[in-house]
Amino acid sequence: MKKILSLVLVVVLVLGSMPLAFADETTPTAGETLQAYGLVDGMDAEGNLGEDVQVTRAMMIKLLLTLLGQEETAAAFTLPSTFTDVPADAWYAPYVAYAELMGYTNGMGDGTFAPEALVSKQMVATYMLRALGYEGAWETALDDAAALGIDVDAEEDLVRGDAFDMMLDALDVPSKDTEVKLGAKLEIEDF
Repeated sequence: MKKILSLVLVVVLVLGSMPLAFADETTPTAGETLQAYGLVDGMDAEGNLGEDVQVTRAMMIKLLLTLLGQEETAAAFTLPSTFTDVPADAWYAPYVAYAELMGYTNGMGDGTFAPEALVSKQMVATYMLRALGYEGAWETALDDAAALGIDVDAEEDLVRGDAFDMMLDALDVPSKDTEVKLGAKLEIEDF
């Protein structure tokens, strides 16, 4: 009798756990993960991430500074940018000026920043590398980022979701100077 009761109990436990094994669990996107960590903002009041929206250079700088925990400092930054196409009253002006000061961006090389130009994966890789303290040379940015474990397999028509993938990977990369992973530096528990 004990054997039959044990067998029935095992069958009930196995069958009872089957819906959990086959449940349709959705893995959060990189953007959702970054948002849960408080490292990215949504594009609107509802917090929608706009993961299919193409990214301009101005948007990417703000995303980068938010990821690094420097958004508030940058928003309050009052020195102007040296870029000739960054009006002082533009929403992105303090972010670009701060990123320029920090060495995250050098602009287009002709004195402009091109805030409305779309970013490429090479640009995002360069920004990530510079933010982590690496040289971030334009010519080798994709290879250098990939060697550090930053996913650079995005399409050339880069969207916010692609940038979020690269940003999430960057959390697992140590800063060059401190050798502490960015995620640990930002005091995220999982890193």
